[in-house]
Order: sequence, then C-alpha cells, then structure tokens
Amino acid sequence: MKTHVAWMGLAASALMATSAFAQQDPSYFQGLHVGVGAEDRIVSVVSGFGGLTGKVSKESNAGVGVLSASYDQLVAPHWLVGGEVAEGLGGQRFTATASNGALTTKAQSDTVVSARAGYLFTPKTLIFGRVGYQWQDVSRDATVTNVSDTYWNKDARGALVGVGVEQALDSHIGVRGEFQSATLDHGLRDDTVRASANYKF
Repeated sequence: MKTHVAWMGLAASALMATSAFAQQDPSYFQGLHVGVGAEDRIVSVVSGFGGLTGKVSKESNAGVGVLSASYDQLVAPHWLVGGEVAEGLGGQRFTATASNGALTTKAQSDTVVSARAGYLFTPKTLIFGRVGYQWQDVSRDATVTNVSDTYWNKDARGALVGVGVEQALDSHIGVRGEFQSATLDHGLRDDTVRASANYKF
C-alpha cells in the first residue's frame, strides 16, 4: 500500500511540474529568431598547410562579429530542436611556421549551417548541443622561405560541434553563450566562443 501511495505521489508531482512549466509559457524558444553578436576565434594549424611540411605550429585569435537566423520548435514540454545559419564577419591574419618555411595567411568570413537540440531546465533557460558544417574562406597573403606560391584563396570546410546556454529575458529577447569547434580541411581547426543577443519574431 505504501509503495502504491509513493508512486502516486511521484506521478502527481511530475504532473504538477509539467503543468507549472506549461503555465510559465516558454514561448521565446519557439519560432524564427535573428541574432547579432561577437566571436572570439582561435584558428589553429593542426597539420601540413599550404605547402608546409613537418610539424606546423601557429594559432591566432581575433574577435569578429556574427549574424544569425534560426528557427526552433518545442517537441515536448522540455525539449527543443532547431536549425540555424550564421555568418562570421571579418577575419584574422596569422603566420604558420614549419621545417621547410613559413607563410602568412588570413582566415576571412565563415558560414555555418547547423542543427541544435536542447533541454529547457526552466521555461527561460535552455542548455543545448549543436552539430553542423562550416565553410571558412582562407586566403594566403604572403609567403616566406621555401613556399613558392604567393597567393591563393580557398574554402576550408569541415564538421562542427558546439554546446551552449540560452536565456530568455522576455517573450521576444534572449541572450546566448556558446562554444563551437570545427575541424576543417587544409589542416585547420577553428575554435570559437560566441556571445549574442537574439530577437524572436
């Protein structure tokens, strides 16, 4: 009898929590959003790049702006899925060195297409994970030592993963913090910390 009463109590508590969650209306997290923010990006050379051989070392970080558009949908009282397109603005110059020379390169604007899934701990606080694909525009500005080319412009592409937290301030405005890491071809890795403000239509 006591066991049945305990289970009934747990079920009633879960029902009350779900009802209270619904009454608080997590509507900010449903629908179309646009965002503007800033990124601190670290571009690392993790393998041979642009004609360099042997161990290549260099990483460079720079702050750039970012614009985004996303659509999210609640699929259960606490669960959300969505998609996003984001464009990083600006770029950073760095010099990579190796046993056969060095070159100066600029990582320019980037585009990320991604999907995310998240859990609402409260109607206004979302914890989420992200998977996607990144296109990074890379140009070689100058070369030194034994690298013969003086200029090229290529896309570095690869898979991206991320984690983050988003906080609704009201039914239309929210703020987000996120870490993303992309493994790109041409021997590059792009690690990004992003902070943004978002508006829901």
